[in-house]
Amino acid sequence: MIFKENQFINFIQKPSSDIRVVVIYGPNLGLIGEYYEKAFTKITKNNNDPFNIITLSSNSFKENSSVLMDEVSSFSLLGGSKSIFIKEIDATIKNSLKEYLKNPIEESLVIINAGDLKNSDSLITSLKKAKNAAVIACYDDKAADISQIATNKLRDAGISIERDALGMLANNISSDRQIVNSEIDKIITYAGDNKNIKIRDIRLLIGNSSEYSNDDLCYAIALGKDVEAQKIYSRMINEGIEPVSIIRSINMHFQKIFSVVSQIDNKTPIESAINSLIPRIIFFRMADFRKQVSIWNGKSLQSIFGLLLKAEKESKSTNYPNIELVSRLILQISVAAKKSAVRR
Repeated sequence: MIFKENQFINFIQKPSSDIRVVVIYGPNLGLIGEYYEKAFTKITKNNNDPFNIITLSSNSFKENSSVLMDEVSSFSLLGGSKSIFIKEIDATIKNSLKEYLKNPIEESLVIINAGDLKNSDSLITSLKKAKNAAVIACYDDKAADISQIATNKLRDAGISIERDALGMLANNISSDRQIVNSEIDKIITYAGDNKNIKIRDIRLLIGNSSEYSNDDLCYAIALGKDVEAQKIYSRMINEGIEPVSIIRSINMHFQKIFSVVSQIDNKTPIESAINSLIPRIIFFRMADFRKQVSIWNGKSLQSIFGLLLKAEKESKSTNYPNIELVSRLILQISVAAKKSAVRR
């Protein structure tokens, strides 16, 4: 079966005997680690026998391929259920899991940090259909997710943040949960007695020379500024930003445009459509964003999403020169925007 976040949280608080294996996977490695640690902490605290908590690695399986069955079948001195935590995945572990699920031990639970497994992986597809196993996918945090996480963490620390500052934060930090939390913690530390974070604070805190690069790049592309977009892209690459993360930032930006364009097509006034975005567009970006909305239509945006999806898949292959691939992608999209802007 498939767990949503609230189902997973409820499960680790009180594990059901129906589910014997939980696999945490996806591209958001920080969120995977967060879920895995939450499960380990909660289940360990609720277990009366510390020897019932077992951690295994790929080396454990190399030394003994049947180690999983050995551990879940072994006798517990104080009784109670056993919990096996595995912080990695490989072919041997996958095979052991499949064998275990054919005849699981009722008083045992296996939780695995499977890293960046794909939805199409045979283990994931089989566990989704299984009645005695569950998977929870951890996808990259979107701007709206980051906005909500930041709002909640800052509120808990007694700190408020202005809307435009929140928008800048949400649109200019990594989509990985570990980095998101680290950046917000940095803001809390910086705030001190200052209980209201403004946009100038965010510029200072998330900034180096690339503090505006994500937004600058996305706006340049969507407005058809191909030369400027290539300059910004080169700067980002020189600063060590991964091409695949740039693809995702571009995709998130075009999703915003698509949301507004779709609402306008359904007779929603442009201002209402733009104001529905979470987080909202920063005030000094508003004029450029309106212009982008006028350039793109639903059909052309669907084509862009196809290009972005293809590029992300190819960028994950070691056979492709990622930097050149994304450079061509940026050129292709920005030239399309320029031609559309001229026609209009």
